[in-house]
Amino acid sequence: MVEQYQIEAIEATEDGELHARLPVSGLAWFERLMVRIGSDARVVHIDGNLPADAAATAARRILRRYENRAVPEST
Repeated sequence: MVEQYQIEAIEATEDGELHARLPVSGLAWFERLMVRIGSDARVVHIDGNLPADAAATAARRILRRYENRAVPEST
């Protein structure tokens, strides 16, 4: 992620994690980013109006789309 997106600040922690601060243009972009990164990333702090559970909410919404599609049974 740190190579692909504009990062305002980055810090390596003692336990080997990277804490990156990046600008977010909107909720939809943030959701896509968090879903793309997956469970390797977690939100530590949010400035502004973004919900802390945006990634989980987006993932649930995507899963519902797949679950709601009728899959024909093979005969």
